[in-house]
Amino acid sequence: MTDTARIVRADFVVDEEEEDVDLGRLAAAGSRVWGRVQVRGAGLEDTGIFLRFAMVDAIPFQTASNVTVDRRTGAFEVTDVAPGIYEVLVGRTNQNLVVESMNAQSQDVMRNGLEVLGETFLDIVLTAESGALRGTLIDANGEPVVNGRIVVLPPATERGPMLRFPTAETDFAGRFDIGGIPVGEYTVVGISSDALPFLPSSSMIYYDPEFIEAYEPFGERISIDSAGRSMMIRAVD
Repeated sequence: MTDTARIVRADFVVDEEEEDVDLGRLAAAGSRVWGRVQVRGAGLEDTGIFLRFAMVDAIPFQTASNVTVDRRTGAFEVTDVAPGIYEVLVGRTNQNLVVESMNAQSQDVMRNGLEVLGETFLDIVLTAESGALRGTLIDANGEPVVNGRIVVLPPATERGPMLRFPTAETDFAGRFDIGGIPVGEYTVVGISSDALPFLPSSSMIYYDPEFIEAYEPFGERISIDSAGRSMMIRAVD
């Protein structure tokens, strides 16, 4: 596996009208990727789900159009997939669903990406067992921090080469609300609006190891369960 593989848990929510799309194809003759999506704690027929595959090493960056998941069986198929490492994104109309596991034979796709070398079966499990984090970001004087940033870091053992972390920007009262977080242990970091101009504008900075090393020690360790969590967070300046 290459160290540039990218991973996600489940990471975009769509409107119902976006679901009706044709099967996507990646731009080179190759292998077939097929499989199934299962949903725990919710009806598959009530949830619009589709997949996107993006080749990590392609120049220019190469992305398939949406791959529809059958609402009755959870089956999907995409053909003519060129060999390579792919980021797999799971779109869903139910924002409370998160990816529990994503495996292809012996590959842990959530952590290391999907390596396609031939016929590949991909098994994806979604779960409705997710929580939310909401609260207020405050400064050293207890005042709300407007336009601050909340970053939710999973344990180091669960991070991959480029995991997309839950993030949110605070509103005019310093409040934030992040839903669809997988149940588990996290470190939550609040960053003041004064510090943000000194960070690169791209949200990808939050996944950079140097950023994590600098800010994680100032975070607070928390547990997220299906009941959710409310808290005040002290901002890092």
